[in-house]
Amino acid sequence: MMGRTGGAPLIELANTPMRYAWGGHGQIRDLLGTGGALIESDENQPLEAELWLGAHATGPSHVVMPELVDGAANLAAWIDADPVAALGGLSAGIRGEGPRLPYLMKVLSAREPLSLQAHPTLEQARAGFDRENAAGIALDDPNRNYKDPWHKPELILALTPTIEAVCGFRDFADVRNLVAGIAGFLAAGRSVAPGFSAFADRVAGLDDADGLRDLVAWILRNDDPSISAAVRAVYAWAHSEQAAAEETAKQARNARRLEEFFPGDPGALLILLLNHVSIPRGQAVFIKAGMLHAYVEGLGIEIMASSDNVLRGGITPKHIDVDELLRTLVFAPEPDPILPVRELADGSQLLAPGMPDFQLRRITTEEAATRTVEVGGAMPTIALCLSGSARVAGGLTEGELAAGHAVYLRPGEGTVTVQGSFDVVLASPGQVVGG
Repeated sequence: MMGRTGGAPLIELANTPMRYAWGGHGQIRDLLGTGGALIESDENQPLEAELWLGAHATGPSHVVMPELVDGAANLAAWIDADPVAALGGLSAGIRGEGPRLPYLMKVLSAREPLSLQAHPTLEQARAGFDRENAAGIALDDPNRNYKDPWHKPELILALTPTIEAVCGFRDFADVRNLVAGIAGFLAAGRSVAPGFSAFADRVAGLDDADGLRDLVAWILRNDDPSISAAVRAVYAWAHSEQAAAEETAKQARNARRLEEFFPGDPGALLILLLNHVSIPRGQAVFIKAGMLHAYVEGLGIEIMASSDNVLRGGITPKHIDVDELLRTLVFAPEPDPILPVRELADGSQLLAPGMPDFQLRRITTEEAATRTVEVGGAMPTIALCLSGSARVAGGLTEGELAAGHAVYLRPGEGTVTVQGSFDVVLASPGQVVGG
């Protein structure tokens, strides 16, 4: 419940969930409850994949009290009507593109693996969007790649004990060793080894970007009958005692999940080329442009440049444009994708990938403790309270931010104080924060 004692009420945001098939069953509801940031129109519908907090045209957040923003029903409409009030100094855009909120925050709940996918650079997105517009491809065409002219780098912060993910290509030597081990297991069994040999032979010579690109293209095009046999062979290995060894347990577990939800999909071969990451609670991974990735299971807070551009590469019934994905991917091994958490002087934590589009700050208190933290009010910020409650007060608005609720802090608030016992995440454009 939101309350106030001083200035104008806080601008509260809410939205209905996205019900993608891979979504969790009630995890977002369990985290946030209903009647706050989450508008759950069907209490009997457990499927909740994402809750969007932002101004993206596909699902802009509702403004709970439109009278606070000149009657605008949602955040996007308010930005369009009064960009200076809504965005302040960002009303011209972070790159001069005009008024838009440059980030989108989501609560993401994955019960099944998301598609293997990558996101374009800003230049690729602009060129692709213009190209598809010129070709007359409708924005809602399921075969369209570019829904907007923006890039979509992103990070995800784990709220469950882990978020399981595959992201970024592994070191070539590690890939060769993994696949050689699987081939050895299969050879010992003799029954399925021949179906795996075409894939294993290609991996054995993998030592540069060109070789990796050729291998990925061969898998994606999926026009070699040996690929389906190789996928079945991976499943056989994934259920073996050998695969349960510590060094391969993650790869085997993820292969079994793909078998469960997308049997026969060649993504089972692609994931052998990727880093398998268990993101611990409180940590995050950063997904750069061109990085092939998929979230496999878990609940987290995701923040990204505000875009819906996704180029898929497997474990999905949706459109896959192989040629465009190959143009987008960066064919190089990716080091550890865990994004370091920056501890600020006030005890809060900052996840900042070093770009102007977004950053995520988390402020928590110990159980039963209270604290007061100052938040800069120069940038448009969305605050989501995960637990507890906080007294939020700025130069323009003031009120109580309760668990499960979200508010928009407009530029011009000046210094905003957050006081109480709480766990709050704050999304904002990227900026340098002293610490």
